[in-house]
Amino acid sequence: MKVAIFESSEHITKRLIDLIGETNQEVIFECATNNDEAVFILQGPTPDVILMDVRFPGSRFEELLGQIKQQKQCNTSLIILYHVIGSRTKELYKTHGADYFIDLYLEFENIPGIINELNTIKK
Repeated sequence: MKVAIFESSEHITKRLIDLIGETNQEVIFECATNNDEAVFILQGPTPDVILMDVRFPGSRFEELLGQIKQQKQCNTSLIILYHVIGSRTKELYKTHGADYFIDLYLEFENIPGIINELNTIKK
């Protein structure tokens, strides 16, 4: 399973890799810390799952979401990570195909279970 992590915080990215890797050794990670790196990843083989910070850096927000939406035609699951999210922002992400919303303070530990569940479904 290929998991793309679009997160500006190296600490959070490292923790996600460690946490997911503890329960699933079959995961290949690709990480982006900015919009340009994320666009580059999306030009390659389709990730099975994208974990994306709701405040992911880059002014081309709509471009990135547009590419993710195109990728979703290939069965990519989009998980939005947030500290705080407004209802309008949440609706925008839903419109662009977000499947899950994870509160980084309260639900961080649930991410490996979601990844494992998605891995089982996609097999």
